[in-house]
Amino acid sequence: MIGDQKVSKEPILVKTYKDGSKKYRVDACPKCGGIGYLHGYEHIDGARCWKCGASGYFPHEYIEASEERIERQQEKNKSKLIDMAEKKNSEFFRYNGFNEKGKSYIVLGNTYDIRDELKSLGGKFDYVSGWKIPNDTEKYDTIEIDVSDVAETNDVGWYVFKPVGEIEEVINKKKKEFNDKKKAANPEEVQKESEYLGTIGGKITVKAKLVKTYTYTASYGYRTEIDTTVFTFRDDDNNKIVWKTGTPVDVEENKTYEITGTVKDHKEYRGEKETVLVRCKLKEVANESVSSDNKDFDPNGYYTEDGVFVPKHDPITGLPLIPKEIWDMWD
Repeated sequence: MIGDQKVSKEPILVKTYKDGSKKYRVDACPKCGGIGYLHGYEHIDGARCWKCGASGYFPHEYIEASEERIERQQEKNKSKLIDMAEKKNSEFFRYNGFNEKGKSYIVLGNTYDIRDELKSLGGKFDYVSGWKIPNDTEKYDTIEIDVSDVAETNDVGWYVFKPVGEIEEVINKKKKEFNDKKKAANPEEVQKESEYLGTIGGKITVKAKLVKTYTYTASYGYRTEIDTTVFTFRDDDNNKIVWKTGTPVDVEENKTYEITGTVKDHKEYRGEKETVLVRCKLKEVANESVSSDNKDFDPNGYYTEDGVFVPKHDPITGLPLIPKEIWDMWD
């Protein structure tokens, strides 16, 4: 009958070692506990235990280790891990963009368009430091970091990353030093640092150029997926503005827009301040810098450097959106 104890579960002392460890033997099956059957599995072979053949008898031994044996085994395992340190640290360097000397070079600026080239140079990307390459190049602005700046060794000599906050602090400090040095040498070439715009919760209107768009698919609940697009703008003072929306928006990169929206947050990304907006409305702004001196900007088109008015055209028919007689009048 299921539930009857067939074999004793009491351990029997077999041997005592010099370090105080003890070996025991137990005759009861470790799977069914000596019963011979498994409760709840009556629908499978009548709940018979296959390990002991429903006999309940399956002798096995185990060792109850003493503290001395445990410490000795831990030291043995630690010694093996220490012997592996050189190999593991070499892998750490390779997987994280460091060269054999433990040096790496963070590429500054917009690296999205050159990511394939950086990858071919052995570069590695992470969301804290961005793209890192193992060898410096004059082609890009870089800052050098040592492995000790972002990682430390554990008790077996393996490199492990420091907390994210400490890494960001080191990288931001090095970026500031680089920018200060560059500004001192070529002050006219250094861009202004991005600053926050408006106040959180308030509305702002600003003219800025769309410099980057990125779309990803986000999941909301069961079988609900929405394409979300992140728009990144820069105004004339290099202030960074970010807007994320799931609504399709007809815009083009490298065009300037008048943005009206609510400031959701002020935050830093990779050491740079950015203003996050929500509920934005965009209005395309023509290039006013090329307007004619004797004609004002007109919403129906724009002026070339020669003062010739160019009207907006229908994207389907290609025809001007304003009457021909008005076009002839401006010509």
